[in-house]
Amino acid sequence: MVFIARILIFSLVGLLSGCSNSPPIYEERTINDLYGSALTLFNRNAYEKAADEFDEVERQYPYSIWAARSQLMSAFASFKAQKFLRAIGTLDVFISLHPASPSIDYAYYLRALSYYGDLFPVQRDPESATLGVLAFEEVIRRFPNSDYALDAQLKRDFLLEHLASQKMCIAKSYLFKKQVIASLRVFAEMVQMYPRSILIPEALYRIVECQVFLGLLDGATKTLKMLQHNLPKDAWTERACNLLKQVSKNHPSFSVK
Repeated sequence: MVFIARILIFSLVGLLSGCSNSPPIYEERTINDLYGSALTLFNRNAYEKAADEFDEVERQYPYSIWAARSQLMSAFASFKAQKFLRAIGTLDVFISLHPASPSIDYAYYLRALSYYGDLFPVQRDPESATLGVLAFEEVIRRFPNSDYALDAQLKRDFLLEHLASQKMCIAKSYLFKKQVIASLRVFAEMVQMYPRSILIPEALYRIVECQVFLGLLDGATKTLKMLQHNLPKDAWTERACNLLKQVSKNHPSFSVK
């Protein structure tokens, strides 16, 4: 009997030690406890943990009135934690599940802000900026009278300028490497895609430079006329005019008016 008792004791000890490596038992908590915990973490700036708690509210009480609110708060907490891709994913789900929500305009705006926050340096991949432009334009189109429309326009314009700057950097890098045809192509794309950019005067001047280098003097003259028509007093227009006047001295048959 003593031998059997010892076997049972050792078996019980082994069972308990094995349980120590088991996953934690699922704990069901009240909605007040979960949401209150999430808010406390958020107010303490523990945003990523707060997002996890808000997600738990939605997971444990998916059909409650708090589910949608928690989902939106989870996205906001992720945004504050600079986990922009997580915020965008959460907002995509919220928008698809709650298109009639009173906060749907904010959801679209916060998604656009998340793309805006996830910008790459100007020399790198423009994907986030491009998606941000589209997201802000969707806010402007869907909610033109909302509190977010004006800021969406301002940030969209900033992103467009950011993208124009990227094109300028690429085109200038080709020009620096004497890859003039590639440079001319990118400058032309920039003018076509971002006609309102403050960099357009310089881009048009650089196009004149490339055309002169390639011997495309008729094209250079047309580009100059475009500058003179749209930006008659701009410094880049004057530089382009001076460049073609200098060229005309070396080509008697070529003249600039």
